[in-house]
Amino acid sequence: MKLYEITEEYQRVFEELSENGIFDQETIDNTLSPITQSFEDKAKNVVAYIKNVEQEIVALQNHKENIDSRIKAYKKEFENLKNYLKNNMINMNINKISCPFFDIIVKDSNPSLITEDELNIPPEYITTKTDVIVDTERLKRDIKNGLVLDGIYIKKNKSLTIKCDGSKKIKKDLFKVMPSPN
Repeated sequence: MKLYEITEEYQRVFEELSENGIFDQETIDNTLSPITQSFEDKAKNVVAYIKNVEQEIVALQNHKENIDSRIKAYKKEFENLKNYLKNNMINMNINKISCPFFDIIVKDSNPSLITEDELNIPPEYITTKTDVIVDTERLKRDIKNGLVLDGIYIKKNKSLTIKCDGSKKIKKDLFKVMPSPN
């Protein structure tokens, strides 16, 4: 059964007991206990799967960092080799080299603006950029203290916390082999 199906079964049985006037705690516990146990077992499997997905995310992020690092290194090598070739062609006074697959050409490019000291730039050439930043913590605090603004409110949320500390050891190998909880 899926987690939501167990939840629906629990709610259905609970309503059935209530409709039949069964309010004896022992009967309710005996009837709902197996469903609760199934739910808890399934929830543990879901957490194991969540941990597996979390480890996959970390592994992919590490892989991405490695790839990004390699891309950066190759881009640097690409630029260095181009500059190396260009500088040596300039030093040899060679502007063009041809072959059947490509031509290598050294030519004048668009001029670049070099600014050695920004203090020397006249004000008419300077544009000021302003960033608008909302102080959300202060706004939240003021709304909690009674401030009312149209379209701005505090929404309460629920979060799920999964604690894995020394007192609740979870074998990492277990996460690697857990199938999808569905």
